[in-house]
Amino acid sequence: LEVGAGWGYMAIYMVKTYGVTVTVYNPVSRQNEYMRERFERHDVAGSIRIVEGDHRDIVNEPKGSYDKFLTIGVHEHHGLNLKRYDEWWASIEHSLRPGGIGVISTSSLMQRVATSFLALKYIFPGGHLPSLPHELIMMNRQDITLVEIENLWPHYERTLREWRERFNLRWPDIQKADPTVFSERFRRSWSMYLDSTVEVFNETLDLSHIIFVRGRNREY
Repeated sequence: LEVGAGWGYMAIYMVKTYGVTVTVYNPVSRQNEYMRERFERHDVAGSIRIVEGDHRDIVNEPKGSYDKFLTIGVHEHHGLNLKRYDEWWASIEHSLRPGGIGVISTSSLMQRVATSFLALKYIFPGGHLPSLPHELIMMNRQDITLVEIENLWPHYERTLREWRERFNLRWPDIQKADPTVFSERFRRSWSMYLDSTVEVFNETLDLSHIIFVRGRNREY
């Protein structure tokens, strides 16, 4: 089970590399349309099911339906309310079979703070950088056991630097794709975001890979 698949690359990779079947929960219709076409092009459509919804809709499936759970770069969008953390972990506990393994890849902070106004307005409406201690508290409320937390912030800081460089280099090509969307305002907003995020990763922001199992499984 992958929650928030974006443009579908990870699902394709998992099918081609490991021969698994994947269910994707993704709430954006245009992305889902693109993914269907992309899965057909890669000849993996028969192994991937798309559900147009988010983590809150997983409760509509039978409990324990999945062996593995994955979400990458989506957990940051659950909002500031602590109830949202609880909803996420409850949906994960519902989705995994006993002993099932999960990974959340998310930017995180130790403290719990509101997202900046500029990021909320121009980049990530409704976004919130989760507090790692609160994640552990909410995990403990469910039948979920922590295995490991890996902090990869230096790698993501480097990724952002590369993203920023390529964004600036390829901006004329980006703008040509759709000048009404990729306007000068868009360029300035995203340049601001990339510049500031590089600095925040250098100072306080982490990139956490949270690995866990449902229950107390010795054989993960």
